[in-house]
Amino acid sequence: MKVYLSPRVLKSVIAYIDNRLEQNISLPALATIAGVGPSHFKVLFRKAMGVPVHQYVIRRRVERAASLLEKPELSISQIALEVGFSHQSHLSLHMRRVLGVSPKQLRRQLT
Repeated sequence: MKVYLSPRVLKSVIAYIDNRLEQNISLPALATIAGVGPSHFKVLFRKAMGVPVHQYVIRRRVERAASLLEKPELSISQIALEVGFSHQSHLSLHMRRVLGVSPKQLRRQLT
């Protein structure tokens, strides 16, 4: 039984997440990449990254959204959908939790 995720496997899992942020990312799909079962993967991922898988995915979506807010031609609703949130308020909730500011406030700071 694996007791940790190798750097190569972890890199593959992270690349998979980053390339599919706008999609529904399933735990079984990530576990398959790592070659372990879903519940074991959750433990190994948390040990490797220091946060649960779901929290990591939310953080990456918020970070991607923050970088897209620099483009004034994209509405906040468009950005929310583009990074995998179901609607703008979902993005706002998580951005406030992760970064401490709303998308609107961050856009004002960036532009």
